Amino acid sequence: MRVLLALVVGLAVATGCDAAAPAELTFSGVVVDVQGEGLADVDRFTVRADAGESLTFEVDRLDINRGKPAVHLREHLATGESVTVVYVVENGRNLALSYDH
Repeated sequence: MRVLLALVVGLAVATGCDAAAPAELTFSGVVVDVQGEGLADVDRFTVRADAGESLTFEVDRLDINRGKPAVHLREHLATGESVTVVYVVENGRNLALSYDH
């Protein structure tokens, strides 16, 4: 029985059951760059805050139920309307989860 318990605990630690999900963060500003293969594709975008700080976000799993579709970012690039991005940092990358204005 002890061997089985040790195996279960070892497996849980090895598979990362201990690891917490990354914290969701927000960043607000104007869209200053949108990158993608075509007008309907967005792979990454950059937002600049009023204070001048810029962050680039990758679009991996954008949740349009919590915000707008990624292609709508091109309208914000043209109009200069502010957005608020909800994102997480994973492996040093800013991954956009959603955004809204």
